[in-house]
Amino acid sequence: MVEQYQAWNSYLVQFLVDTGVLNEKTAEIWLANSDYIPFYRDMEGQEGFKGPKIFQGLQITPFKEAKGSETLDIVDPITGITNNLRAAINAGMKNVASNRVMRNLIIMGVAKQVKGTPGFTPPIGHVRIKVNGETKTFKVDDPDYFNAFTIQNRKHGS
Repeated sequence: MVEQYQAWNSYLVQFLVDTGVLNEKTAEIWLANSDYIPFYRDMEGQEGFKGPKIFQGLQITPFKEAKGSETLDIVDPITGITNNLRAAINAGMKNVASNRVMRNLIIMGVAKQVKGTPGFTPPIGHVRIKVNGETKTFKVDDPDYFNAFTIQNRKHGS
């Protein structure tokens, strides 16, 4: 069973490399620690919960350390693995889409890559995406294209 999980996990990590979310070096680290089983707190019934937010929106955000009470129940391992799979597929597909959109915006002449500062929120008009596993910052000159690119990051009603 462990060997099957490791094989399955290696395909998931390769998917993240193929979609540009991870680079080869990070993939090696993930595979070296592939005995990891993701755990999520059981958020059922908690208002506002929309699933794990490891990978959210077109702009991929870094992982954050889990904090909080250890008295809360966690989901079973199969549910945790499934949640992680869903988050990884979302991240990969959104990253493919964001790279294609950015490629097209650059071709159209309304966006360009700029130097970004790691750890800081980019200013309005700037977008961060993963390109071959590395976070890159792009300036989008046209406000309408910027808004269209980032619309998936907004909460409903805002």
